[in-house]
Amino acid sequence: MKTRRGLGSQPKIRRYKKIYNKTPLRPIWIILFIIGLVGVFFLSWSLYQPIMDFFSGSLGSSSEEESTDESLHLSETEPSSSRSEPEYVPLPEGGPEDSIRAVYMPVAFLYDSGRLNDFMQFLETNALNYIMLDIKTPEGYVTYASSLASLRSSAAMTEDAITNMADAVSLLHAQGIGVIARISVFRDPIGSRSDYDRAVHYLGSNLFWLDDSKENGGKTWLNPCSPKARNYVLDIAEEVAAMGFDSIIFDELRFPGRLGSDYTDYGVPVSEDTKADYLSVFVSEALERLGGYGTQIYFGSPAVDSISGDVFPYGVQPVRIAKEGYAPTLYPSEFDGSLTARKAVETQLRRLADYISPDTDGALAFLPILQAFGGYGADEISQQIEALAESGYYSYILFAPDGEYSLAG
Repeated sequence: MKTRRGLGSQPKIRRYKKIYNKTPLRPIWIILFIIGLVGVFFLSWSLYQPIMDFFSGSLGSSSEEESTDESLHLSETEPSSSRSEPEYVPLPEGGPEDSIRAVYMPVAFLYDSGRLNDFMQFLETNALNYIMLDIKTPEGYVTYASSLASLRSSAAMTEDAITNMADAVSLLHAQGIGVIARISVFRDPIGSRSDYDRAVHYLGSNLFWLDDSKENGGKTWLNPCSPKARNYVLDIAEEVAAMGFDSIIFDELRFPGRLGSDYTDYGVPVSEDTKADYLSVFVSEALERLGGYGTQIYFGSPAVDSISGDVFPYGVQPVRIAKEGYAPTLYPSEFDGSLTARKAVETQLRRLADYISPDTDGALAFLPILQAFGGYGADEISQQIEALAESGYYSYILFAPDGEYSLAG
């Protein structure tokens, strides 16, 4: 706030005799004077609402400098006037009141008041009640400003990381929106390179192992057998849980693929029979460390990995590693592009039934991720939701990587 200066000194008042000379006003000056008053009145009225919006926080910033403002605007304003509002086709409804009807939202939307308000209206129009945010990406970046020393001293936390993520979660909760964090576990080239003891190495050497040649963009990985690597991820998860996130999906919870696997060194003997044991250790540690926060834990993987028979990165069908919740991708394009969206989802659900059926003892909490990209519009998305409902499942997450959902009619 700027302070007023010079209030302590009394300025001299100059008087000029000319201002007391009573020269008669001509009619033309009277008319111009009235026009001027009318102009000032209308100008003041036109500025009133924008000024009030500014001080109430509902006016989104438009200048280049203000575009990096970290404040969140979840006001009930109209969508940004620079974009035409589409007529959305409401998604199928139904199911228990506690059903999770979620949608992925890029973290960058938290910095853009216009897009955020548009997105909130999209949620309301389609009766969606949760959003999923990427907290730790497969590239190793962490999208919030962490207080962990292991992150502050590395390149994992970028300059544009959200500095008030806990406030964002609170504001979304105030709007009746639950928040899900997605964390990439062992696929992490930044976290692995920042500490030698966390990484997978080349057999019989001190070199970082790469999942492809350097020329092809090969990346390093966190070592699933390393307690230090597991703690690196779990420290992030615990910090996120403390912010109030309702659920965490642990994605990329696996060993690297087949390429170059003959040259991997995990520091301990690893076979196809023991991979699942090491991954299960991570899940158990996650449940133990996060149990006090009331955060629902899900294990995420493509559904095709659990039904195709090729379980190389896991040692077993990945659904068998999950202990509390399972959040597989049911993308029709991953499973069989020749089937309709409805048929592809129905088939995958049928093959997973032994693990997820509500009638099965110890059935997992089931939160599938549905395809909303690759040209999928309202019809294909609705088919997937309807296929779930017909099998007795009403919770889901819609995923489009850019946060744009083609539901316009």
